[in-house]
Amino acid sequence: KGYNFYDIKSGHSLDIHASIKLHVDKCSDCQEMQRIKKLVNCKEEGTLLEIPKEHIPEVLAYADKKHQGFSKAWDRISSWLTFEDDEEQTHEYTAKCMECGSRTAHMIISSEQQRGLSNWHCLKFILGHHGCGKTLVGRLLCEQEVSKYGKKNVLYICFSRVSEGK
Repeated sequence: KGYNFYDIKSGHSLDIHASIKLHVDKCSDCQEMQRIKKLVNCKEEGTLLEIPKEHIPEVLAYADKKHQGFSKAWDRISSWLTFEDDEEQTHEYTAKCMECGSRTAHMIISSEQQRGLSNWHCLKFILGHHGCGKTLVGRLLCEQEVSKYGKKNVLYICFSRVSEGK
């Protein structure tokens, strides 16, 4: 037969299916899941959805929407959908996400660099080898200027000797 559920406040019996529908209708996360399920015409319950290649980018964006890193993004999708190299692609997506990276970035910088970053000046030049975190530090400095010093306009310009502006 099943279980009976009751409203805590009124004590009246609840229709569990109506309660779930009401929650899904109000929850943006649930609505997004439903939209993704419709993309692949999900008919069979209890199986992992096979996501076609053309929909993988929006699924990855959904997985990483809270910007909490790979583990949380993987937890959001791994129980109900799958796609080619799903775990690897999720890892790559979150690794490239600037917002996820800035939450956990720990950089070792010299005392001279610390002084340069902590002293305010209208211009800051960040130099270093490819992959050392210059872009991340630059973005964080821009965010600091806006929040700490109340700036309304911040110019963030990247130069490269070898990429010819590409």
